[in-house]
Amino acid sequence: MEVPDMKILHVADLHLDHGWFDWIASNCSAFDLLVIAGDLQNAFSNSGMHDQARAVTKWLLGLPTPTIVCSGNHDFWVGAQRGPFDVMAEAGWLKNLQLRGNIIGVDGETIEFGGLTIAVNGWLQTPPEDCRADIVVTHAPPSGCACAGDTHGHDNGDPEIWHSIHGHPPRLLLCGHIHAPRKFSCSWPQTDPITVVLVPGCDERSDIPDHWIIDTSAKIAKHSRGDGCEVFGPDPLDR
Repeated sequence: MEVPDMKILHVADLHLDHGWFDWIASNCSAFDLLVIAGDLQNAFSNSGMHDQARAVTKWLLGLPTPTIVCSGNHDFWVGAQRGPFDVMAEAGWLKNLQLRGNIIGVDGETIEFGGLTIAVNGWLQTPPEDCRADIVVTHAPPSGCACAGDTHGHDNGDPEIWHSIHGHPPRLLLCGHIHAPRKFSCSWPQTDPITVVLVPGCDERSDIPDHWIIDTSAKIAKHSRGDGCEVFGPDPLDR
């Protein structure tokens, strides 16, 4: 597979940090694609979830760069079982953004962009087993991989996602969810075919969001804290 030339900014776990929102809005125009792998909202904020969703929606629709965004657990609340139907619940507010502003991919969508097939997987979803994508964007990394483990030894990964995509593994899994991952990047599984998993992390003390910069032409991904790894190596189907 010949990989198209593209620069991707990958962030996650923004948790309503408006300073981080401002940094992304100011810097994302230098990239061909912005990927936000969930948890834009903050379930522990004093601001209500509906008010948060409206504020985040306004911010997302003002971004100048083609953007792919999936929901995380903080973006997802269960609608009331009784009473009026909540159209914003279960990440409905985010799913409604498809093709508005510069939003080109949301939960449940598989799109073609710049010569790559990108599947977007929302919270409590799994990609269809016939999914054939170069990149899968999902909130939690697969359980069992180094990126799913935190520095305390807990595995907070998704136990189901790899079972859905292992038949047609993507080249990249762009994830979030783990704030202090044991590794920001890893290969999964350790035998062919290999998918590279990237998790930005979340350092609440930082003035800028943890992020990955992916350069497909150089086949290199660089983390904001200095880590780096190869991406888009030999196609697994060619091995």
